[in-house]
Amino acid sequence: MNQTGRTGPKAELGAFLRSRRARMRPEDAGLRSFGSRRRVPGLRREELAQLAGVSVDYYTSHSSIRAG
Repeated sequence: MNQTGRTGPKAELGAFLRSRRARMRPEDAGLRSFGSRRRVPGLRREELAQLAGVSVDYYTSHSSIRAG
């Protein structure tokens, strides 16, 4: 069970991706940081999708347990 109380492979994948994204800073990936204040720690979804070479929608659909 993850922090939202949901279980299953999709919830586990989402929790894994969020935890790994939170560990990195933009500077760690060679990206410029625009401002020091971020709502959540780590890379933004857009930054990670760019680095992975996938669309933001594709990444979001795999990292969000709400996606259908």
